[in-house]
Parts: sequence; structure tokens; C-alpha cells
Amino acid sequence: FSWKFLKVHFNVLVQEMIFPLLCHSEKDQELWETDPHEYVKIKYDIFEDMMSPSATAVSLLSEACVKRKGVLEKTMGFCMHIINSETSDPRMKDGAFHMIGAVASILLKRKVYKDQMENFLVNYVLPVFSAPEGYRRARACWLTGNLADTQFKNKDVLRRATDAARIALCTDAELPVRIEAGSCLMDLLNNQEE
Repeated sequence: FSWKFLKVHFNVLVQEMIFPLLCHSEKDQELWETDPHEYVKIKYDIFEDMMSPSATAVSLLSEACVKRKGVLEKTMGFCMHIINSETSDPRMKDGAFHMIGAVASILLKRKVYKDQMENFLVNYVLPVFSAPEGYRRARACWLTGNLADTQFKNKDVLRRATDAARIALCTDAELPVRIEAGSCLMDLLNNQEE
């Protein structure tokens, strides 16, 4: 019943409410720079997630993508537009990666997307492991971990993803990046045969 009223506004809701909540904010950046330990604690605190607007936005987006026809396709179109646009700043691209990671488990169940994840990792995610912004490198690790169930046809892509996470874990100067890299490696180890 509610969907009838919400449906016509959902694209606007995604673009103007959910998306901005999932972009790296000034507040996030300030905490990243001044107290990276606290940044990590907040990002990994399950109780914080219960009160977090971004966690609520992720839940709404995920539920809509699972239960409502066409939402996933429109959301992915929006995200790819942001990622490919030359006018998108790094924080916007981070938000698009966050949205994709939020629905990664859904993407990996749908053939049309599942078959594209390997190329998506190669063309869009792996290059961000060397981004100048630490929060983007952390997001690349996080997104790779969320896509760890990908069925890799080319084992070199799996090797490159694993190696990128290993290098980030061992050499990145930023604590949140190293933590995301460790988590990414754990996801890859748990979800891949080789």
C-alpha cells in the first residue's frame, strides 16, 4: 500500500536523501584526520549502526532493491553515472561505491550483474586502491570485501584484488585503510576456493 505512494518519489529519495548520507562527509574527514582510532570504533560499532542515518539509508536501499521491481537497475544506473562522470568529486564517487557495496549481495545473485562484477573490480575498484584519499582506499577495500563472493573467471583478477588488499594492509599509512584491508582479505579467504 505504501509503495504506491512512495514509488514515484523513490528515485529522488535515492539521489537526494540516501546518496548524500552514504558519501564521506566533512565530519567523517575531520574524525579521520584527528582521531582515526575513534573513526574506526564508530564505523565498526554495531550499536552505533542502530542510530546511524547512513545505516538506516543502507537498510532502506537494500530492502527496496530486493522487494521492488526496477529499483536495483535505476540505483545501479545512478551509481555508474556518478562513477563515470568527470564532474563527480571523490566524495560522490565514494558514495556511489558505498551504495554498490550496500547491495553487493543482491548484485551477486542476479545474472546480469554477477557476470559484470569481475570487470567492475578491474576497471573501477582496483584503481582506487592507489587513490590519494585514504577514505577512498578504505572504501575500495570494503567494496572488494563485499564482492568477495564473485565467481572469478580470470584468476589473475582475484590475485590482483588479494594483492592490492595485502599491500594496503602492510604498507598503507592510514589505520582505517589497514583495518578495511584486513577485513577484505578475510572476506576473500572465506569466500574463495583458491
